[in-house]
Amino acid sequence: MSWGTESPPTFSDRLIPSRTATNLTCGFDLLEVSENAKPSNTASCGSGNAGRENGAVDLYDHVLQSELLGKSSPFRKEEDTASLSSPERPSLFQYKSTLDEVPLWPNSPDLPRSPVPLRITEHSAQLRMPCRKIQKTPARIMDAPDMADDFYFNLLDWSVGDDLAVGLGSSVYSWNNGNNRVTKVCALDCASVTSVNWAQSGQQLAVGTSSGDVQLWDKAQCRKLRTMTGHKGNVCSIAWSGHVLSTGGQDGCIIHRDVREPQHFFGRVRAHHQQVCGLKWSHDEQQLASGSDDCKVRVWNLRSHSLPVLESEKHKAAVKALAWSPHQAGMLATGGGVADKCIHMWNTVNDVTVKSANTGSQVCNLIWSKNVNEIVSTHGYSQFEVAIWKCSSLTRIASLAGHSRRVLYLAVSPDGRKIATGSGDCSVRVWDAFPGAKACAKSPRAALLPSTIR
Repeated sequence: MSWGTESPPTFSDRLIPSRTATNLTCGFDLLEVSENAKPSNTASCGSGNAGRENGAVDLYDHVLQSELLGKSSPFRKEEDTASLSSPERPSLFQYKSTLDEVPLWPNSPDLPRSPVPLRITEHSAQLRMPCRKIQKTPARIMDAPDMADDFYFNLLDWSVGDDLAVGLGSSVYSWNNGNNRVTKVCALDCASVTSVNWAQSGQQLAVGTSSGDVQLWDKAQCRKLRTMTGHKGNVCSIAWSGHVLSTGGQDGCIIHRDVREPQHFFGRVRAHHQQVCGLKWSHDEQQLASGSDDCKVRVWNLRSHSLPVLESEKHKAAVKALAWSPHQAGMLATGGGVADKCIHMWNTVNDVTVKSANTGSQVCNLIWSKNVNEIVSTHGYSQFEVAIWKCSSLTRIASLAGHSRRVLYLAVSPDGRKIATGSGDCSVRVWDAFPGAKACAKSPRAALLPSTIR
């Protein structure tokens, strides 16, 4: 060996990446970990905030694209509200019946200038021919400025008097389907509207607020009757049972009140570990179903309101969508959030899950038709659609498209023929979804309506 001879150069294939592209800390402050966050690949209901979406799963990819390509992060809250800052907004509840003439937001580049046509989704191959013709375009599109894009709120309800209550910002408006009149029912002073629900008489409206109060308003005089306190944080859900007003809050509690009494409060229970975003009384008013961000569905009654009589842990995400069947006693439909996407039919009489279906999208609301044995679901991430299902087989018979953001709110008309859907795209759409009831048929709720609240 000659020590004077130079060794040949050695080349290595090891790549040392730039550390500036892997700075994970720059994006964690942009996360919104809830059902309102955009979906990720995985979620957990076990520890921490149970049932909430794990928004950090895809964070590395988004941060990498932002650092290398200059793309903006989808987690930024500013982008969610950018399209709502247009100085020129359409008039409240302004609508046209000819769809090709209706630009929802003429000055917004983020939303389409005409309603989105029916999309072909992964479920299209599973669609069956409906036994009746279902109109797949809305009968009316109404502008709803300041409608909150929040999964946990409930901002639509249709009364027996044909008045559709809509919560917009700090106000509640009522649109009458019969005479097309719009009335401002109430305006809150220092809070925003988080939930609305008509009393079964159709004369009083319960309004949940972001301050934890529940206000009772008279429809005819647009006058506040009383304010009831009790919750900490948002009042997310409201349900009436005769004179009893039950409310679910962000604090995980359910509070029962008898609105006839000056001392209205008579029951409070810590019902869930997370906020109670779904609350529905059964048609016979014997059972109350609650759904929560802790992924659980519980069934209660007033006789033993401190402990649930049944519990379901079928879902893997927040449960807001709840609907009792008007055709079969004890049948409850439940829908899960973005990490679950499933609808379950639960027979609470024998505690058996009858049928289940994966919808492929976040389930935001469910309503059972009283005229036919069908159910409506509205969806968020990522289809933004309205679906109609045949309950006997839980198969989809129609998909209604048009909303450009999550379809978060749902209500049905008193005759059971129309549904109203509200969305984060700041519009309310009215659809002819179901046939009318037979003239000789008696409404299943007619015998359940209580006398007017005093």
